[in-house]
Amino acid sequence: TPTPKETTAPATVSATTKGGQEIGKDTNTPKFEGDSYTVVHGDNLWTIAVKAYGDGYKWTQIAKANKLVHPGTIHAGNVLQIPR
Repeated sequence: TPTPKETTAPATVSATTKGGQEIGKDTNTPKFEGDSYTVVHGDNLWTIAVKAYGDGYKWTQIAKANKLVHPGTIHAGNVLQIPR
């Protein structure tokens, strides 16, 4: 029988992990400290919030600060304000 393939832990962990880390929290993604962010291809507000705050659930703060009517639609090159 084949042995299971070794995997690395996901960047975002479940609230049920032994470490007790909350859902949506990320300790592996590099963070940035600026008050603005230029969107690149493949970004969404969740990933930007993870980069900015280490917490994907804070995407709503970015959406509100930028008065985004359709927060699911952002484009590469957009400059978003990141509330601190």
